Amino acid sequence: ALNPTTMQHNKYKIVPTRHPKKVAIIGGGIGGMECALVLKQRGHKPVLFEKTNELGGLFLTASAMSFKENDKELIEWYKKEVAKQGIDIRFNTEVTDLGTMRGFDEIIVATGSVPRTMPMIPGFEKTMSFTELLKEKKEVGDKVLFFGGGQSSCEAAYDLILQGKHPIIVEYAGDLVAAQATCLANTSFLRDAMEYHKVPTYLHSTITEIHDGGVTVKGQDGKTF
Repeated sequence: ALNPTTMQHNKYKIVPTRHPKKVAIIGGGIGGMECALVLKQRGHKPVLFEKTNELGGLFLTASAMSFKENDKELIEWYKKEVAKQGIDIRFNTEVTDLGTMRGFDEIIVATGSVPRTMPMIPGFEKTMSFTELLKEKKEVGDKVLFFGGGQSSCEAAYDLILQGKHPIIVEYAGDLVAAQATCLANTSFLRDAMEYHKVPTYLHSTITEIHDGGVTVKGQDGKTF
């Protein structure tokens, strides 16, 4: 899933450039590091801008779960490769205005995604993000409700199961991990794991309000509970 040349080595080749450029890459996650490595191999001069003091980006959160050892190793591999190639990295440097990025021939934005918020739902400010739960290890109680049953939610729920906790999932769609183009092995495992561990799952449902210690859920029939 990470190597575009897998089984495509005749299609994707890293060819040295005839016109080296100085390229700014904004974001030091997996995408930014891969971009910097390929540019370096082609003969360009990449400069990586990372707003924190650590490379890895959102993958630091994605790899924080107890069963993600290979993902943690991947981040370390990228860090070593970037260091080995001598790529210029500007830590603790947040780029907020592309107009200030002078002296570069090209600028690549690799800042990843941001957490989705739903301020229209009363009490949404009481929720926590995946970063708070997984990377920052914010303490949670025995029962944790996930608003959404995609891959991220199911993986985090499985991690909580391994800790002896009891997750609950509310999903608007008719199935868990319903997004297309998700690896079949992942979707099958996660669905089976949720069923095996008897995780309460409410499909075709949505949360209409968040209270202290509970939520109001609207089911497919329009009734709330």
